[in-house]
Amino acid sequence: MFARWYSLALLLTLLAFSGPALGQEQELLNGQAGRYPLRAYLKEPAAVGPAKLVVELGKPKELAKLPESKHTPAVDEPPPPPPRELAVSVVMEMPDMISTRPTSVKLTSTAPNRFEGDVLITMKGDWRVQFVVQTPEGEFRPLAKFKVGASSSAAPAGEDGLELCDPSSDAIPLKIRSFPDPARVGQNRIRIELPQDVTVPVMVGVSMPGLALGIPPREAVRQDDGSYEAIVNLPMAGYWQLRVDLNGNALPPFALTVEEPRTAGPNRLMLPIAVIALIPVILFVALCKRSALRPVLMGSALLLAILVVGTLIERLWPAQHAGSMEMDMMAPDMGMGRLSAPLPVLESKLEKTAFVTTRSYPATVVAAKESVVVCNVSGVLTQLAPVGTYLATGATAARVGSQTVLATSSGVVLQHFLDNGASVNPGAAVLSLSNPKSLAVRARAPLADRDMLQAGLPVDVFGRNDGQRAPGKLSLVSGVSEGQSFTIEATLDNTRPLPPVHAELEARPSTPRVDLGVFVLGQSVNLKVALEGRRSTITVPRDAVRQTPDGEARVFLVTPVAGQKVAREQKVTLGEASQNQIEIVSGLSEGQIIVARLEPSLRNGDVITKATLGGGVYRSLVVPGDGSH
Repeated sequence: MFARWYSLALLLTLLAFSGPALGQEQELLNGQAGRYPLRAYLKEPAAVGPAKLVVELGKPKELAKLPESKHTPAVDEPPPPPPRELAVSVVMEMPDMISTRPTSVKLTSTAPNRFEGDVLITMKGDWRVQFVVQTPEGEFRPLAKFKVGASSSAAPAGEDGLELCDPSSDAIPLKIRSFPDPARVGQNRIRIELPQDVTVPVMVGVSMPGLALGIPPREAVRQDDGSYEAIVNLPMAGYWQLRVDLNGNALPPFALTVEEPRTAGPNRLMLPIAVIALIPVILFVALCKRSALRPVLMGSALLLAILVVGTLIERLWPAQHAGSMEMDMMAPDMGMGRLSAPLPVLESKLEKTAFVTTRSYPATVVAAKESVVVCNVSGVLTQLAPVGTYLATGATAARVGSQTVLATSSGVVLQHFLDNGASVNPGAAVLSLSNPKSLAVRARAPLADRDMLQAGLPVDVFGRNDGQRAPGKLSLVSGVSEGQSFTIEATLDNTRPLPPVHAELEARPSTPRVDLGVFVLGQSVNLKVALEGRRSTITVPRDAVRQTPDGEARVFLVTPVAGQKVAREQKVTLGEASQNQIEIVSGLSEGQIIVARLEPSLRNGDVITKATLGGGVYRSLVVPGDGSH
């Protein structure tokens, strides 16, 4: 009788513990995508790690028949577009985890109206999946939510550690092992076994796919037996990827499913408590009432058997309980200080180009061409147009007695050749004019620049106080030296658009509208000369160079290490500089990728990710949606 009850109790206990593990599918969605009934499910219950997602579309519902259209297409009317075929993709994300990135997966059609694809669940918690269903009638995006518990199963423990791979690379056979086995939250030791005679730099990196946080790669230390070892800190449970870099050659990633920090389960706690609690009862019955000992022992044995079986089931088949992502915050040296988001940076690939430099000189605006006003009558000079006055063609330039001397061309009065009261005869020069649209700029340049300057080079003229600018060309490079400098001149395009004509000025057509130009005679300006490219060389943006306190110049190289991008500081020697670029004499080579604009927080060895300029929230940088670190 007792055996029957014991067997029945044991069977019920086993069913209670193993029941949740018997299901082979987990339904995610059973709804509609337009006219199509949609059913989506995972082939295995949701757990951390790879999973197979299946989407089945049913037979579409019939649409109500519409009256036939009597539209007659025009001759040049394009034909209607062909109906779109069925296609399904999914976007998975953890809405409660800000640092995670959505991952998109396109499902493959394996049968009519059936689509399958492999998805990766990186950690436990609440997940959301959006189904993007393309149908002939349009696109539909139904949503589904599901919870992910612990990993489906832990790898069997091994004294020699978990062997991740035994690849036979092109030249170096190696083995990679992880200790402990399985990997845990906290410190894990990675051993790379290489032949004794092989010595190469080895780097180890870990990352979680879809997580916008990462741990910088670290160097593995060579041991006495020829192997290399590195300690990696995994701060949270989930699906991690390990990459080993052998002298710049990164091997494919290997999976590390990290379990949550385990605590004593309820069955394992109850087992010692039940044993301790039964000892006084058994002693009391054995000493006082021996006849009652047998039922007590039988009941105790049954209870212990149930607890033992429950403990074994819990260890071998963990319950698929859902919950949020957990971290072992009490574990020492978690490496949380090094767990950070990759820094977005602008990247630039180095190429040799014709280097163009500029030189700037203080200069003065002078007249480019002068015209002389000649007197055509004789008499006493009674009036002269003041210096700096603009005269139009035919305007009065001077008066001799009661007669006038007219300007034969337009321009600004530069100088007087005679004074009022002087006697003049026909043909005498009275004053000179300069067209304000045709000015020149004169400057002194050091002798060291003579070989680089030549007539015809483009120039820019900048006002020192008002910020005005005008283009021009270098017209004169003097061959005569005066001390340690020589004279250069540039013609100046001094024109600028006239302002709109006001209504009252239109009513007075006799009022001259004069363009006096950007600059005036005698104005102090800066003359900037663009030197022609003299050689093909490597240049970098000015913002890419960092000067150290001791005067050294540094540039950050973008270096791939163990599947991640790392910023490595590189010492360089600078050459000539232009307005935006600096020549690199040594330290860099063509084809390398550098950080084109340094951020103040960038440090040597930081993990970085490629970004572009735009209206982003991070230092005006935008990280692409499909970017990875």
